Formats: sequence, C-alpha cells, structure tokens
Amino acid sequence: MLQIHKILAPVEFDDLIDDVARTAVQFASLFKATVCFLHVDDPLAGAPSLVAGSQHTPRHTSDELRERILEFVPAEFLSSVSASYHTAAGDPVEEIVRFTKKHGIDLIILGNSVKSVFARLFFTSIEEAVIHKAPCHVLTVVQKKK
Repeated sequence: MLQIHKILAPVEFDDLIDDVARTAVQFASLFKATVCFLHVDDPLAGAPSLVAGSQHTPRHTSDELRERILEFVPAEFLSSVSASYHTAAGDPVEEIVRFTKKHGIDLIILGNSVKSVFARLFFTSIEEAVIHKAPCHVLTVVQKKK
C-alpha cells in the first residue's frame, strides 16, 4: 500500500490556491499526513515575456501564505491536519524539487491551470517540469471551470 507521510502543496496567489489547498488538506486527513504549503517567488516572472499577463509579484511571507490559505480552507478543517507554511525565492521547479528532497516529501499536489495553445506549444510548464524531475509521486489538480 502507498505510504504518504508528507505532502507538498506548492501554491501561487491565484485562482488555483483554493483547489490545491483543499485537495492537499483532504489527502493529508485521509493519510494522516503532514501537509507543507510552499510559495516560490520567481524573480524572473516579471521579465518581458510573450505570455500575456506575466507579472512579477512581490515576495510573500509564510504568515501571508497561511492567511491566504485560510481564506479557502476553513480553520477547523485545516486544524485537523498538521500543516506548515514555507516560502522560497528562485526558479520554481528547482525550489520545489529541492524542498521535496530536503523534507522527504512523499506526494506533491500541483495546480494545473489551463494554458493557451500557444503557451503549451512553446513553453515548458512548471507542472510538466516538476512531474519529470520530482523524486516522488505528483498529483495534478485541474482548475475548476466557473
């Protein structure tokens, strides 16, 4: 049987944070696992890009990450699992893989937003790169249609 003790939920301050946070907490509750939320500030995200809407956001703190997650996951539900909040700066793929190895993560739960055909053809997504480089299982959560 698959043993999951530590779950990593890399999140951005975007629409997917709701789905990823809820899924991570549900899996943590099911497996009696610890969930680690991680936000990676990518300083290159604001560089001129062919992807519309690319804009660098300022570095967030662990407390801001916790507050943002509490907007989507009720405190009583979140308190039923052991959760920690982490931030890092750098290349998101490298930071996610580094964190996974350093903390002995068993499962990564990633958000997978819908991208334009142009973006899918010419840009490697963070999700795809993490899937190929991760030393553990990866679950992707697809953005809900509204």
